[in-house]
Amino acid sequence: MSRDEIQEISFQMVLHAGNARSLFIESLRLLISGNDNAEAKKKYDEGAAELVEAHKQESLFMAKYGNHEEVEMDIFLVHANDHLSMATTMQELCCELKPLIETVNSIKDKVEAAN
Repeated sequence: MSRDEIQEISFQMVLHAGNARSLFIESLRLLISGNDNAEAKKKYDEGAAELVEAHKQESLFMAKYGNHEEVEMDIFLVHANDHLSMATTMQELCCELKPLIETVNSIKDKVEAAN
């Protein structure tokens, strides 16, 4: 696998993982605001699709490595995997925080309605 191929895969991973992370953060912010849960879900779903694309790029690299092609480690690949890990963690965080945020928003709405 050439250095150029590794860098292209790495750049694609960074692009899609970065997009995914940003969309997950947007989703959380919308959820926290309590104003637009449908838009929050849309952003989350878009982020999930971007994360799939990032994983597809990683799979290209892994398949070549698995086929015993010579692969040089590259700092861009390390950087790309870092982005992928952060995006995956952000997705997991969204899943864990969503029910908590919805509960807090529900309580907040009830308190505001009572006043």
